[in-house]
Amino acid sequence: MQHRIVQKYEFEISLKSKAKPVEIIIYDEDVAHSFFRKCFSKKTIEWKEQAIVVALDSKGGVIGWYKVADGGLNTLLIDPKVVFQFLLLSNATRFFIVHNHPSGNTNPSRSDIEFTKNLKQAGKIFGIQLIASYIITKDELKAI
Repeated sequence: MQHRIVQKYEFEISLKSKAKPVEIIIYDEDVAHSFFRKCFSKKTIEWKEQAIVVALDSKGGVIGWYKVADGGLNTLLIDPKVVFQFLLLSNATRFFIVHNHPSGNTNPSRSDIEFTKNLKQAGKIFGIQLIASYIITKDELKAI
């Protein structure tokens, strides 16, 4: 009887890619800006806040990216568990977190700064380095 209970609660976790991998190495802010811009829809970048996490391998190559939050006009709730779930499943060793400000203002809020600090600390625990956190707008990219 106990054996059945254990089997009933056993999970299988996997990560599936939607497309073939593209070999991109983010080696400077210009490459980062160009890559991040492709991850955000031109239709919604000025309409609602969204956040993506970009997973990198040990050489700085992009493993993939995932939208971790979809918000409102000026509000966004990012669950760090979702961020690290993606990073752990993709075997990332480094990552970027990027979110947009529909207002066009690239200045980080207090919560943006605090969240970045918390992600950096959590990344240290998991051995996954937060390279940078960015705010992107229609025209600009700014590190937090």
